[in-house]
Amino acid sequence: MKITFQDLGALACGELELKPFTIIAGANNSGKTYVSYSLWGFLQFWGNFVSFSSLQHEILSGLLEKGEWEISSEKLVKHARQALVKACENYSKAIHRVLAGTEKHFEKTKFHVEEMDFESFKNKPFERTASRAKKSIIRASYAGGEAPVKVSLLSDDGGREEGVSNEIIAMAYSFVNGVLKEHIFADQLPEVFIASAERTGATIFQKELDLHRNRLLDELGNTSAGKSPDLFQQAQKISKDYALPVKSNIDFIRGIESFSKETSVLVEQFSDILDDFHDIIGGEYKMVKNEGTVFVPSKGSSIKLTMGESSSAVRSLLNIGAYLKHKAKPGDLLIIDEPELNLHPANQRKVARLLARLVNVGIKIFITTHSDYLIKELNTLIMLSGEAPHLKTVMKDEGYKESELLKASQMSVYLAKEGPCKYGEMKKVKTAMTLVPAEVDDEQGIWIESFDNEIEDMDRIQSAILYGGSEG
Repeated sequence: MKITFQDLGALACGELELKPFTIIAGANNSGKTYVSYSLWGFLQFWGNFVSFSSLQHEILSGLLEKGEWEISSEKLVKHARQALVKACENYSKAIHRVLAGTEKHFEKTKFHVEEMDFESFKNKPFERTASRAKKSIIRASYAGGEAPVKVSLLSDDGGREEGVSNEIIAMAYSFVNGVLKEHIFADQLPEVFIASAERTGATIFQKELDLHRNRLLDELGNTSAGKSPDLFQQAQKISKDYALPVKSNIDFIRGIESFSKETSVLVEQFSDILDDFHDIIGGEYKMVKNEGTVFVPSKGSSIKLTMGESSSAVRSLLNIGAYLKHKAKPGDLLIIDEPELNLHPANQRKVARLLARLVNVGIKIFITTHSDYLIKELNTLIMLSGEAPHLKTVMKDEGYKESELLKASQMSVYLAKEGPCKYGEMKKVKTAMTLVPAEVDDEQGIWIESFDNEIEDMDRIQSAILYGGSEG
């Protein structure tokens, strides 16, 4: 799947290909977070924007006149592509809500999802029915391959329904639209979870945010008739101050207790991955009645620390840990804005290895990063996947696992920087902020220019300090 965009904050244009492991690096204020938030927004809310409205008249006419309707798989694929284009146009108009920006600031923004494999639905036959008052009234079915998709109104004896009401017809379109979205789009668009860069604050201040919200509600409740202070506007302003991914993180942390007894597919099938995560945080999160989530360090298991008492690293990884333990499953997309946040370099390296393991069990990863340690560790994992005989010895000596190794083909890496940019009705290529693909090679790993340049610059300065004034 490919994403293209234009006029997205600092980025004039850009495109990226989503692979099992996608990385955006770059300087501060270069637009990386906007890309991750925009991608999350589309994957989170695509169901609100995708619609087979181009088929509505055809479906309703067929059901009213004959009690049945069908469409060839090839024609359905064409309508699916049209539905995606329209969905992206509508999402682009609403993207300012995801990013907590003004409509004017994002009025020229365009966000498109391309290169989806709509043909793949032909490998998945289905049969679905809709019921009312415990009676099946509509059936949608598909035998797979080149067979048509069929929709029928049902009577008690399984034949055509006579005297169909407008209510049933309206229900039929809604049902068919939902079935088509589920079977054509849902498998193409992964379920998504995001850990925003504000996750540390969201962890420790979510109770204060709850209190602030409750205080507003109390004020509203105490407002006497005839008086209307700007409390609703204040409440709306508070909501707009936070991008939806940040609000999502707060809501997720707030809801941990409600799903704390759930066990993720990841834990059921690959429980040792959670052990690796516990090694990074140096302990384990636990839910304690009347106390909420606490942190229990590995050394001194009798100690229980609240999130306010815990380190910033423990707080910054809480929602990621809860996602892995309770929600994660193969096929998901995990987006992390700056996974290195608050972490010591040794733990940044461990996080790189954890992310590689997640990729290799089927969880797609999308990160933005400033961390040279993380990139260099990913380089190691790529380079160790080669065929040279000595690599097995290095792996054994340094404690690496086969399950952590990566191939360059799994990686898609971009640098947010100035580069050639052309979109829309532009006649010439201009130099502007965009996403420039970084080289990824099985022998050399990832080359991020900005990181290497800064390291070389520091080395040059320190060499001048040490040796620049000496004679001979």
